[in-house]
Amino acid sequence: MLSNLELMEHHVNVLFKHDSKNRMTVVNEPPYDVAPKIFIGGTKLGSLVRYSITLDESL
Repeated sequence: MLSNLELMEHHVNVLFKHDSKNRMTVVNEPPYDVAPKIFIGGTKLGSLVRYSITLDESL
């Protein structure tokens, strides 16, 4: 059985498309709008944070 954190990983991967550096590019449904600046998914086991490609990598 998958942990809550693993399920959150699947959830964010279904919600958004990602680039090779695992940064969100667009929402994964038409009309493929730009992804939000940040996604934070929290579970009892920890948090999953993803950033948009529109943010500078140095952040």
